[in-house]
Amino acid sequence: MSATSHKQIEMCVKAEFLGEVTRIAARWATDKTVTEVQRCDGVAWNILALIDGMFKLDSCRGYSLRPLNGDDKAPDISGKLHEEYLHGL
Repeated sequence: MSATSHKQIEMCVKAEFLGEVTRIAARWATDKTVTEVQRCDGVAWNILALIDGMFKLDSCRGYSLRPLNGDDKAPDISGKLHEEYLHGL
């Protein structure tokens, strides 16, 4: 795969991911059946579940999130963030 096509795929997946975050925020912002705190919790849980891969993006491409410093030795904390948020650490 060329560097250009890899970059295009990266940009597409990033746009799709951020679009899903925007949809999550919009969906919870309009839910008047729950309290403000419950809406905030809903946004947090849904985004963590998205990060954990619980919801698949339309592109069906895998993705990974890494710390900005690019440290390959950084611990991988993904996988159950949404569950740990819901139940507390």
